[in-house]
Amino acid sequence: MRHIQRFIGWSFVTVLMLMLVIVLTADRQVAEAHPGFSRKYKTSCTTCHVAFPRLNDFGNAFRMNGYQLPEDDDFYVKEVPVSLGAEGWKEVFPQGVWPNSIPGSAPIGLEFPFRVTRTAGQQGSDGPLVDFNFPTSVGLITGANLGSDLAFWGRVQLGEEVEVERAFLVATNLGMNLDWLVEGGIWDGLPPHLLNVRVGRMEPGAIPFSNHYWRLTLAPYALNSFMVGENDFTLEPSLSSLEAYGSVAGRVRYVAGLTTGTADTDNNSEKDFYGRLAFKIGGIGFDGSRAGGGDTLVQTQNWTDNSFTLGTFGYYGTNRLDDPAITGRVFDDRFYRFGFDGRLNLGDFDLFGAVMLGKDSDLAMNREDVTSEVAFVELDWVILPWLISATRFEYSNIEGPGDDVRRIIPSITVLARANVKFVVEGRIPIDDKTDEPDIFQLGLNVAF
Repeated sequence: MRHIQRFIGWSFVTVLMLMLVIVLTADRQVAEAHPGFSRKYKTSCTTCHVAFPRLNDFGNAFRMNGYQLPEDDDFYVKEVPVSLGAEGWKEVFPQGVWPNSIPGSAPIGLEFPFRVTRTAGQQGSDGPLVDFNFPTSVGLITGANLGSDLAFWGRVQLGEEVEVERAFLVATNLGMNLDWLVEGGIWDGLPPHLLNVRVGRMEPGAIPFSNHYWRLTLAPYALNSFMVGENDFTLEPSLSSLEAYGSVAGRVRYVAGLTTGTADTDNNSEKDFYGRLAFKIGGIGFDGSRAGGGDTLVQTQNWTDNSFTLGTFGYYGTNRLDDPAITGRVFDDRFYRFGFDGRLNLGDFDLFGAVMLGKDSDLAMNREDVTSEVAFVELDWVILPWLISATRFEYSNIEGPGDDVRRIIPSITVLARANVKFVVEGRIPIDDKTDEPDIFQLGLNVAF
């Protein structure tokens, strides 16, 4: 009987793999991705993405430039926007309304995530748990330019409840656009990309590697979702923030932000601060300089940047904790997170990682500070344009409350189409002291 079960199991796996091969070896033409910017420029998702949502360096420059191409944006636009005023109105401002534009079609995309998750049985359980998620929610994505230097971005999760995950405005090249307001002085000759502003509900720009636009794996980066004891603060998914950022000569990037520390109503009267500073050698500049040009946008082989980036980031905040059941008191945890990050991109390989140190006040209710550290390193390899491996090691340690974690996350991404992605992934703890189980996942994401 056991042999029959094994035969059936292996037969199922074989059929599944054959189906996958058929999908991959069918029509091999580059498929057009349908979210708004692919429609606007009539280009593939792979112009800006290694495998969505992971951006390549060109795509990251596009994002930082307010969702515009770094150079000659108007030349590459294929979908004509709707003009809201003649260009001549700029000459009579402020005696007239500054002209802008809106997209020629609805800037809306949808993402459907499918998951099969197998969680290894723990002590006292009946065995492994297999969960189907086909899917229980749908991501609605929107984003567009409102003229040359103003843009918006948003994502709403549609499920049993509607959740606004991110929604923010971006204003770019403010120094150049304010010369009509302040003539002379520091504004004269101010270079592009030096001063930009984001405002809204978003991930703070201090994060070196975001779950939203950098991740290949199904598992999020532990550094971004790291919590210490009763302090439920995490760097992601999103915070209500006001942020200034920019780049100098394409090689130095800065970020400075002010935030409530939560995506919802703040629980104290103080505001949190964050910042980031990074320096890049080689490759495309932070602002997209040295990206090259041409009559058409490059849609493949653009994961190679041959560059080295080194950065530092920090966050200082306050979170009000209420624990009347145990201590009967309310207190403010004044905490900080500070770290370093680095990235080396050579050919088909991308090696990057970060370490973050932290200190929280009196989390153990004994009026003593709690220190913490979390780090990761990941190696990505583009084996073929549609086949990408990622291997990540994560480590975290908390002095006092919380569990230490050491895990390895191996992952394989397969692009069946530019906008259809399969992921096979494991999450393997390598520390016997943790109760974290082995997790195996199959994922399918479709975006259009």
